[in-house]
Amino acid sequence: MNQKSLNWGIGITVIWLVVIVAFWIFGGLESPTSLNELGDFLAGTFAPVAFFWLILGYVQQGKQLEQNSRAIKLQAEALNLQIDEFKKLVAIQDKQNFDKKMSVKPKFVFKDGGCIKKYEENEEEDMFNLSLQLLNQGTGDAFDIKGHNKQQYSYNLFEVSKLKLDSSVLVNFCLYISSFDQYLEGLIYRKLIQVEFKDKFGNQFTEIFTLYIGRKENDMGTSFVSVQDGIDNTYDLVTRENKDY
Repeated sequence: MNQKSLNWGIGITVIWLVVIVAFWIFGGLESPTSLNELGDFLAGTFAPVAFFWLILGYVQQGKQLEQNSRAIKLQAEALNLQIDEFKKLVAIQDKQNFDKKMSVKPKFVFKDGGCIKKYEENEEEDMFNLSLQLLNQGTGDAFDIKGHNKQQYSYNLFEVSKLKLDSSVLVNFCLYISSFDQYLEGLIYRKLIQVEFKDKFGNQFTEIFTLYIGRKENDMGTSFVSVQDGIDNTYDLVTRENKDY
């Protein structure tokens, strides 16, 4: 209860008691002669006072609850502002980290190379020896480079420990081609090659390439090879249809 309400309560209580005393003295009232009369006198005197203080406390409690609700609302608004500022700081930090990450990110390009059919494994699967130039045209050196055959049963194709910026390396590997990889009636084979690598800060990256192998039917000689950055959607549709089949 604040001081103003307390002063008002005390003042009204004193006035009430003064009125009761004056009415008793000048009204010709007789003093209580028994405990019952004394109890009735005290109840009649102090019950209104007690009821008054009860109402005063209830009103004051309502005001305090209103003030507390307002304070809680202000605290919630301040907390929301802090959360918004924190989100902005996180977004700025994420952008800075992303810019830093991209500033040293390697970017690979496969130069067209050669491909020789090694032998016919069986009626459903052939094996090819490939030679490709892997060039780093990004913005930083690459480390722990690993090439995978992106299939249901993936296996490593090649590994390179480090490839500096604007430098290339010759990678040689064997690749199994099944009938599921045939395209254009077997004149072109396509495979997805997944390359995993790290930058100088240890950030992990993954890039997907579509490898095309063109050959004539039953040709055991050199075939042309082309590599496209990204996933060939047509390839994805063809492999999905074959798997559904």
